[in-house]
Amino acid sequence: MIQFTEVSSGEPVWVNPQMVAYVKSGIGGHTVICFAASDGGGDLSGIFVREAPEDVCKKLEKE
Repeated sequence: MIQFTEVSSGEPVWVNPQMVAYVKSGIGGHTVICFAASDGGGDLSGIFVREAPEDVCKKLEKE
């Protein structure tokens, strides 16, 4: 699990890299980490972090 502290919600979150579907640039300089929802319905949910997409990917790849 990887912790992201610069999150748009203001609260730190933990991300399981194995659940990440993709990472993309978002609006206003945020990066969106999209992952499969835990309900198994095939929907994607995501979080916005204040880090560059490249930095997010590096963190996720280290795990």
